[in-house]
Amino acid sequence: MVGHPSWSPDGHWIVFHARPEGPTDLFLIPAAGGPPKRLTTNSWEDHYPSYSHDGRSIFFSSRRSGELQIWRMAAEGGDAVQITTSGAAHNPAESPDGKAVFYHFIHALGLLVVSFLPKTGTFSEFATSCVCGLLLAGIIFFSGSLYLLAVTGNRWLGAITPIGGVAFIAAWLVLAWFVMRHE
Repeated sequence: MVGHPSWSPDGHWIVFHARPEGPTDLFLIPAAGGPPKRLTTNSWEDHYPSYSHDGRSIFFSSRRSGELQIWRMAAEGGDAVQITTSGAAHNPAESPDGKAVFYHFIHALGLLVVSFLPKTGTFSEFATSCVCGLLLAGIIFFSGSLYLLAVTGNRWLGAITPIGGVAFIAAWLVLAWFVMRHE
């Protein structure tokens, strides 16, 4: 399995994840061709690499700490540093100004999955509306405020972020409550 190529800003390198044997690792290959260089060799899944805007770092997702987090390493390889602690951090990309790394996926996937539950007969439209509404509020307030903060630099937007976090927590709790109530 080979996937998720990311070109270096100067166009000379491509970083990607691959699974030649064992867990997924990161590899670097010259854009002009040549043999790949393995950047990571460990027992964790390292995937979804993305270059920083200056080309000096590579961001990627990994379960090195037990949960899916965003990590950063030098573009030529070396030790990685964990940069998120929230869990479920996936598919990193640096903001245009280089001041923040944003990530998304789990809550959007949750929104998609929950929206289909009424069609299975296991979840009511009301329960779906509650959970999807909270997930959407979380995406707008949490992710939206972080994206705007990264783009505009307006630090007051950071005060809005916890509202989204509470909405995410509430969504998952409401989902669990409806699931337990249904059984």
